[in-house]
Amino acid sequence: MFRTMNKETFKVLSIQEKLKEIIGKKVKRLFLVIWPPYGEETTSQIDISAGYIFEEAPDKLLLITTDMDDLTTPMVKELPVPAQYFEWTAFESRMKRWMDCEEGMEMDTEYYEVSDVALFKGIVNQKVKAVELVYASTDAPIGIKLLFPNDFVLSTPIADGNTIETQYFHQNQNLKYFKHWGAIEYISLKE
Repeated sequence: MFRTMNKETFKVLSIQEKLKEIIGKKVKRLFLVIWPPYGEETTSQIDISAGYIFEEAPDKLLLITTDMDDLTTPMVKELPVPAQYFEWTAFESRMKRWMDCEEGMEMDTEYYEVSDVALFKGIVNQKVKAVELVYASTDAPIGIKLLFPNDFVLSTPIADGNTIETQYFHQNQNLKYFKHWGAIEYISLKE
């Protein structure tokens, strides 16, 4: 039987292949990638994604985020390692300034290196144990979960982009908003 492959099916297959490649790889550096939350009311509305630099590819940042074309499908893309970034110590104050609509700040993607931050010690210098695609009774996944020996990173869509959660960071339980779509399922990818 011959089946045609639509654009969504192809996108999901491309994501799966890229994610299978990182299983067993060690995270050397970790970045939070932020679109400034100008005027947002709560921290759960911050568009935040994770960017990983793996030991085997120190010159590439693998960004796991939400596709801005449809705001529900995950996206995985490789970017150059940012030449300029903020330290973690600036994160909270900068987010507050953005949320308060402070004048004079440049509206652009912001990178925060969190490689040496205790909140992320279960991710940095750890190998990706498994990768799961997250579904909510949908044909395409709505999120991606990377599992580490003692932590995880869950990436899911929000109204204006993406959010992440780990065992110790940004526990906003975003998946609860998708339960009305149907049961939440985790499908493990194999190497």
